[in-house]
Amino acid sequence: LIEKTLCSLDSLSCKILTLKYCDKMSNEMIIEVLNLKRRTYFRKFNGALSAFASKLLMNGYTVEKIIELIEDESWIIDIFDEIYKKEISGQIECNISKYTIYSNAIKDLRQKRKVEAFI
Repeated sequence: LIEKTLCSLDSLSCKILTLKYCDKMSNEMIIEVLNLKRRTYFRKFNGALSAFASKLLMNGYTVEKIIELIEDESWIIDIFDEIYKKEISGQIECNISKYTIYSNAIKDLRQKRKVEAFI
């Protein structure tokens, strides 16, 4: 699913997301490797995240469907939690990105499922 979605993005978006999340490169290293200006990188990075989320939704992968697919994959949830903390830590409510909105939805649904499982 991830590979198919990445391949459906433009090549720069695919490279940015692959370097960031698969190769675990820092923002500064990606900026250097791709020879981008800092502002351009962050604009492209945010666009790549939005495009990735949009492609998932267009292919029927809603938040509920994605959680269903990954709920037994603790390593994916650990990565999500790390990204979520970084995303939310530096932003005020009025500037929260689409990515964070999806993150909040996933977090809320996961919490709801934990409560339902407990009951």
